[in-house]
Formats: sequence, C-alpha cells, structure tokens
Amino acid sequence: MARKITRMPAREGCQYPWEEWLDGDVWELTAGEDFLTSVHAFRGNAYMAAYRRSMKASIQVRDGKVFLQARPR
Repeated sequence: MARKITRMPAREGCQYPWEEWLDGDVWELTAGEDFLTSVHAFRGNAYMAAYRRSMKASIQVRDGKVFLQARPR
C-alpha cells in the first residue's frame, strides 16, 4: 500500500567517479564504456558535476569520445 514519507531517500552513491575525473587532468572517456547515457546527456552531467564542486569543465566531443578537463572557477 502507498504511504507518505517526509523526505526523499538518500541516493546510493554516485554513478560516475567525478572526484577522479574532475582532478584537473585531461580524461578521454568513451561512450558505452565509461558512461552509458548519450554524449549530450553526459556533457550536461559533467558540467553540473563540475559546477557543484566550484569548478568549470572544458569538454570536447570527437568520434564518440568525450575529452574532459576541470579547473577551478
């Protein structure tokens, strides 16, 4: 039976290792291996992950690969 609760349950961990990928180095990520969403959706997720950490993401997309580098804002 449905029931009302006072708040949303906590998330069970992060889907991607953002702390590793947003370390300032340049990362080459491959669609279908490193992430399972579309390249477009992953780009948005990466920008938001960087923003939440007070960083700015630089992203380039070529041939199904995403090149990602983060730096402080």
